[in-house]
Amino acid sequence: MVLTFALVLWQSARVEALIRRLCSYVPRLNGEMLVARFHDIRASFALISTPRKFFNAILLTVAAWIFTILVVYFLMGAFMPKSLVQAGFVTTSTNLGGALPSAPGGLGVVQMFATQSLVVPFGVETNVAVAFSFVSVIYQQILLILFGFVGLARMGLQFSNINRKQGV
Repeated sequence: MVLTFALVLWQSARVEALIRRLCSYVPRLNGEMLVARFHDIRASFALISTPRKFFNAILLTVAAWIFTILVVYFLMGAFMPKSLVQAGFVTTSTNLGGALPSAPGGLGVVQMFATQSLVVPFGVETNVAVAFSFVSVIYQQILLILFGFVGLARMGLQFSNINRKQGV
């Protein structure tokens, strides 16, 4: 990650030239679109351009993963014997499944990833794993909605004003 960060910020001209060169060998690749995406990534990394901001981003990311895994760990206690390894694996698998294109809220895909990450490697009964996956996903959705409301309040916005056009 540090190497990627350094390449994107300090060697961006070389990376851009490499992207263009690779795209010239593969005619189906849209080089300009890939270069534009690279510029977007570079702009994202520029937000954490100081060591302090970078460290804070890493620290917050690790804290968020630890918190999420612990919540899943304690939630497992309502359905099956708890295991930190299982909680970590389910959390990782579920988040990877949530990155796939799917219905709003990852409905279906996320539950399948959560269920299979318990059934296949750990031998949890399917009905228990399905129940756990639905409760886990509902918890995550409620938490995200609450965080959204907190974010709106911190920005001085109200939920009722979201659909109103600005300046009208």
